[in-house]
Amino acid sequence: MVPTGCVVMALFIGAPAGADLIDFDSLQVGEIVAEQFAGMGVHIEVINDGHPSIDLGIIFDSFGSSGHDSDLEGPPWSSGNASSDVFANLLIIAENDVDANNDGLIDDPDDEAGGGSIIFRFDIPVFEFGFSLIDIETSESGPTASVMFFNDEVFVGMVDFSDLVDSGSAFFDPTIVFGNHSANHIQPMSFFNGIDPLEFNEVRFVLQGSGAIDNIFFASVPSPGATALVLLGLIIGGGGRRRRHVAQTNPY
Repeated sequence: MVPTGCVVMALFIGAPAGADLIDFDSLQVGEIVAEQFAGMGVHIEVINDGHPSIDLGIIFDSFGSSGHDSDLEGPPWSSGNASSDVFANLLIIAENDVDANNDGLIDDPDDEAGGGSIIFRFDIPVFEFGFSLIDIETSESGPTASVMFFNDEVFVGMVDFSDLVDSGSAFFDPTIVFGNHSANHIQPMSFFNGIDPLEFNEVRFVLQGSGAIDNIFFASVPSPGATALVLLGLIIGGGGRRRRHVAQTNPY
C-alpha cells in the first residue's frame, strides 16, 4: 500500500549508481549486528516481540549449520525462487542471548518464533530497496507481516508479504513461494509520486514469526529504468491517472 498509489518492483540491468549490497558474510556466526555497516551509512536495530528483553539481531550460518534449526539451513531449500541458492550468513532476531564463554558471540544462534522487527536506517536517503526472505511460512506472511518505508519518520509506503503471493495484488510475483524452509529473492522496490521518485531513510521488516533476511540491496540514486516504467504506465493508462506498476523480473 502506498499513499501515492505507485510502486515499481523491477530488475535494472547493471547496478544503478550509488547501489550497495549487504550480505552479512563478513561477520562471525553468533555476532550481534548493529553498527558494523555504519561505514556504509547503514544502522541496524532489532525489536524482539517474543522475548522483549532480547532485542538482538545476530548472524546464523545457513550453509555451515551454525545452530540447531534445519529450517534455516540450505541449499537445497524446500520452495521459493531461490531454492538452489547458497546464502551463507543470514540475519535473524535472536531467540536467546546466551554467551557462556564471554567471547561476544551468541553460542547457539536461533531465530525468534515470536517475531519482531528488523529496522534499517540510512544516513543518506535511498530510492530502491531489495532483499531476500528465508523460512517465511504461509502463516507468517499475513497482512501484518510486511516491509515498511519511512522518510524522517514520515510514512512513505509498505508492502505486505501476503501481497507478494496474491495474484490479485499489484505486487504479485509468481516466482515467490512462501513456506517452511523456503527461500525467496524479493525484487527491488521504488516508490513514486506521479513520476517523481520518493526517497526514504528507514526500512522496517515486521515479522510475525521466525525467519531470516539477507542480501540487502539499496541505491541512493533513482534508477532511470524505474522512471521509464512509470512513464510507460502513464502513457498506457493515460497521463492523468496514477497507477501501480510491477515488472516481474528477478534482481539476483
